[in-house]
Amino acid sequence: MKKILFLMQLLLSTSLSVSGNEKDVLAILTLEAKGVSQKGVSTIMAEIARHFSTDTSFIVLEDEIIQLMLKEQGFDRSATCSNLQCYTGIGHLLTASNVIGGTVTFKADKTITLTLGFVDVAGSEMICEETARVFSISALMQIELPRITKVMMEKYHKGKNFAIPIAKRTDTNTKKRKSPLLRPLGWLATGALLAGGGALAYYKYIRPSDESTGSPSTSEQPVIASDIPTGDVPVHGR
Repeated sequence: MKKILFLMQLLLSTSLSVSGNEKDVLAILTLEAKGVSQKGVSTIMAEIARHFSTDTSFIVLEDEIIQLMLKEQGFDRSATCSNLQCYTGIGHLLTASNVIGGTVTFKADKTITLTLGFVDVAGSEMICEETARVFSISALMQIELPRITKVMMEKYHKGKNFAIPIAKRTDTNTKKRKSPLLRPLGWLATGALLAGGGALAYYKYIRPSDESTGSPSTSEQPVIASDIPTGDVPVHGR
């Protein structure tokens, strides 16, 4: 098992070095649950992981890896944490930079209360702690979890003094980068069309009917569009 732990840590360090950027390893710990099934807890944890995986500053440890690493070091994965000392202790076991832990409770009044703590392991510091109280699991998953994870990421990056690099964020400068190429092509196409129009006007209205003899032509021939030398008009798509 020590070999497995070593290989997992080696794989993790390799992924950090290949990325070329310094990333924080994030571990999401098993939530302490009251009145909520283990399946419900796992669903909440997976949703937290999904939101944080959109931030390219983090490498989110998969739950299977966490289980193996804790089992190797004799820690019961089913055990839960709900205080800063426990969060940082498990974080050190996992060699994680940050951990998220907390509690989820289904109360007699049919409300669900979720409390999450976001911890800096090295500094043994609670970056923030957020709480949500809702009346349905759908409200928790669709409204409160996105809000809580967003607040946590914002406070993390505020402490780091740089902006949130969201992986799925649309680059607003994409069109600006394309415009220097599209603009000359547009000019070229416009110039070719103008040249074709000028040639049409020349042949139809300006050029004498018969320049070689000076006599008018016996019959007016229709202008065929395919005979007009409009030049090569580049076709391009956006």
